[in-house]
Amino acid sequence: MKNLSRVLNADQRYYYYHGSRVYLNKDPEQILITFKDVQEPAQQVRLLESTDASKFIYMDIKEENLIPDRYLLVKLNRVAALDVSSPIDVSDTEIESIGEVFDGEDEVKLALTNQIFFQLKKRYSLEDIKILKSYSGLTKTETIGDNIYLMTLQDQKDTDALDIANDLFESGMFEFAEPNWYRLIKSHQYTPNDPLFFSEWHIPRIQADRAWCWTKGQNISIGIMDVGINTSHPDLQARVLGTYDPTGRPLGTDAHGTPCAGCAMAIGDNGTGVAGVAFEAGLYQLRIGYNPTNDPNNNTFASTDAWITGGMDYAMQNNIDIISASIGIGNPSSTLDSKINTYTTNSRNGKGGVMLASTGNEGSVSTIGYPARHQNVFAVGASNFNDLRAPFSNVGGYVEFLAPGVLIATTSFDGGYMEFSGTSAACPVAAGVAALILSAVPSMTRIQLRDAINFNCDKTNPDAGTKPEDRTMEYGYGRVNANNFFTSYYGIQGSSLFCGTQSQYTVDNLPSGISTSWASSNPNLPINASGLVTNQSGQPGRTVLTANLSNPCTEPRQRIIVAGSFAEEVWATSDATVVDVMRKDWTSGNNPSRTIGIPNGSSFWPADINFGYAPSVNRSTLNPPNEQTLWRDDQGWSRINNGVTAVEVVSMPSTWSLYPGVTLPNGLWILTSGDASGVLEVILTLPCGPINVSFYVVGIPLNSGQ
Repeated sequence: MKNLSRVLNADQRYYYYHGSRVYLNKDPEQILITFKDVQEPAQQVRLLESTDASKFIYMDIKEENLIPDRYLLVKLNRVAALDVSSPIDVSDTEIESIGEVFDGEDEVKLALTNQIFFQLKKRYSLEDIKILKSYSGLTKTETIGDNIYLMTLQDQKDTDALDIANDLFESGMFEFAEPNWYRLIKSHQYTPNDPLFFSEWHIPRIQADRAWCWTKGQNISIGIMDVGINTSHPDLQARVLGTYDPTGRPLGTDAHGTPCAGCAMAIGDNGTGVAGVAFEAGLYQLRIGYNPTNDPNNNTFASTDAWITGGMDYAMQNNIDIISASIGIGNPSSTLDSKINTYTTNSRNGKGGVMLASTGNEGSVSTIGYPARHQNVFAVGASNFNDLRAPFSNVGGYVEFLAPGVLIATTSFDGGYMEFSGTSAACPVAAGVAALILSAVPSMTRIQLRDAINFNCDKTNPDAGTKPEDRTMEYGYGRVNANNFFTSYYGIQGSSLFCGTQSQYTVDNLPSGISTSWASSNPNLPINASGLVTNQSGQPGRTVLTANLSNPCTEPRQRIIVAGSFAEEVWATSDATVVDVMRKDWTSGNNPSRTIGIPNGSSFWPADINFGYAPSVNRSTLNPPNEQTLWRDDQGWSRINNGVTAVEVVSMPSTWSLYPGVTLPNGLWILTSGDASGVLEVILTLPCGPINVSFYVVGIPLNSGQ
């Protein structure tokens, strides 16, 4: 390794990515110390104090702020460092290397270890590469698949891993050569200042509850690529299939991985906590980093390229269907490029593994983080309560689609529950949607799944166009909708016009265990049990065919069939559905307490309240309010239906009056005068029966949010 004087006084440096130089901006305030083994905090401090380099390091490091670790970022005393004029040997029996730290993309720190990844060009073998033998400090070379090797260096006093990687690439015998970076990665969690409303508003918004009629994600596996997950959490434990963890450390204060896992697959219908989008999918923990502090609110975590690469290999070896990565690792990597390509092309028995990654939370209008911008990765942005792009969600041409990412109720690392925001939340929500579709149609390739999600998104951006193929830089193809795919996929198949005596109709691709019974509205065009229509009279006529499916929460699919010289086609679906397995959640007397905001003194414009429900949390919820106000839901009642078919007001504050002449199917329009505070008691009528719910109302001055 280079001695400290060379590290402190190094010129601007670079590495090669796809054959081009990527120049690095050095962080002059820090260096990375790599110990030969994991050291306890007290020993880390003692080792630093005992080196010749101690006068160049701020020694106010406190043991209580450290965790047992092999890596330690330390701040430099630059005043002393400027006086370095002669080599300073920092070799120590317990210190393996000292490396520079650079400012990478997306606020990620890249620190230099003593390891190098390289991939040989196909016409060469290791024995041919004489340049490798010129480095006396080479201790071992490991094969990690895809013709990629990992080389470890020791005792290189005049060079380091970055120098050698560049030498190797410039020799012309390597596809790439690059350091195994130690990274401080910024998680894509975002914490807004809005008050928290504990609810699963996103489940009915993306119609995951309707998709549960067909599948709940069974037989599909999702790998959460993140920091550690609390695999003993009561809403996750039964779904854990396996763990990749190269860190060798306990969960500690890793607070980011567990809520990501809960968004995708927290167990539903278990009387506990929340339900993930694909709540019967299997969970793989792909731990590629850890929180290097004792603070659970720290939003950066430490990782190495070797760990991330190993996680991709583990996903490939275990045939994991979907990877959800709510991270941005900064500068791209040729090694990781290769592993992503292999997984997304060859996994799932050649159909291609599905990888989703979050776009980032900087509100950037031009930058999408890596790996989200990789061409084979689905880049997921975040939408808010109003189905608009969340202001923090990054924008760019790589955005595939949006998913809800504001105040998502999910599991927390301490065994409880929390509300989670950011593209970190949106990514596993979208991964759950992918799992629902793959569970129903496991034969889909990655490309077919991409189309199945993209072309069934809701076009929530008014400027994005209405055609399925319309796409924008802000919204991609739109906000995901889990049920739109199933609505079309399980439609009645057959000709809308036949001129003969018989015509066959089917509902294709039904999951096992679901049967079809048929009905025809015209006795002269009867349909039998197998879906065969007979024109008994041989005369022109029309009928409505209904396919009643055995699944109790399935909407009947109706289609007008015309026999004669012209054709006409109409679809009809029921507006009121509720997941059958959740019906036990709705009981007489279920009376949760919620706080809502209503404006004071509005005599000229009604306040709009829409009622909905959150499956599996045993309570009714309001649709969450607009981000800018607490009193108005700009989504509009006419476009919302969360299973509520009628609202009966039992009592309301004396200052309220209902907007005259308007009856809403699932909400109220209210005029107020004076203080709007008080108790609102309503009866909500659902497909599974009525419930009585009370809400405490908080009056809000008109000028605070209008």
